[in-house]
Amino acid sequence: MATNDKSEGDGQFRIALARAVTTWALVAILAIATLIIVVAGVNAIRVPEKEQRDQFFDMAKYVLGVLLPVIGAWVGTVLAFYFGQVNFEAASKSAANLVRQLSPREKLQAELAGRAMMKINEVTAFKMPSDKTEAEITIRELIDDGFEKDKSHPRQRLPILDNEGKGKYVLHRSTIDAFVAPIKRPPDVDESTLSLKDLLENAKVKEYIVNSFLPLDPDATLADAKDLLDKNPQCLDILVTQDGSKNGIVTGWITNVMVLNAATI
Repeated sequence: MATNDKSEGDGQFRIALARAVTTWALVAILAIATLIIVVAGVNAIRVPEKEQRDQFFDMAKYVLGVLLPVIGAWVGTVLAFYFGQVNFEAASKSAANLVRQLSPREKLQAELAGRAMMKINEVTAFKMPSDKTEAEITIRELIDDGFEKDKSHPRQRLPILDNEGKGKYVLHRSTIDAFVAPIKRPPDVDESTLSLKDLLENAKVKEYIVNSFLPLDPDATLADAKDLLDKNPQCLDILVTQDGSKNGIVTGWITNVMVLNAATI
């Protein structure tokens, strides 16, 4: 609301400025012309000699020749500023209206996955050590070194990569909690004793975790990402890989929320 009020105020100021400049410029020109005509008439009556009259008119033409271009340039600059601003705002509104007229599908088709993705080296991801298997990685390790690595901004999703940077899974914190809560009996059974292997062997979540992400080529579009997610309703994440295959090196990450936002904003 404040921005709109400011824009309206600026527009009204430019209108007032343009009117004032053009009005006073015309008044100045008429005043100078009237003064010269009056003085010329008086001078012709009082000083009838032709040489002196010619000298006065030469001086008047000189004064007009200097003042008129200055006043004209002044008026032209103000009007150009005023109408230039109006034309620019009109063009901006037209472009904004055109963007708003794009359908959600067209918006997604206009956005490349490689440009829209979160770069994998800029997000929290868990990289499996080369000397450890799923049985040797505990749930507590995934929480401490992944979901809650940044205590001030805990993550709800966690990409898991192998030691080469290839995608393995994308775990959701809700899945972890749903698995641990029914069987947690400290100190014998808790996050520090349960492993990633235990999670993968759970019949309720195994298929979901194994198929927790879909691969996508960086040159594909967000429309392609949406098509993949629509065909696999249980999958909410896409890992962008160098060659677009599931065994490719992961370069980025796209979530279903990102696709939805790109289609609606």
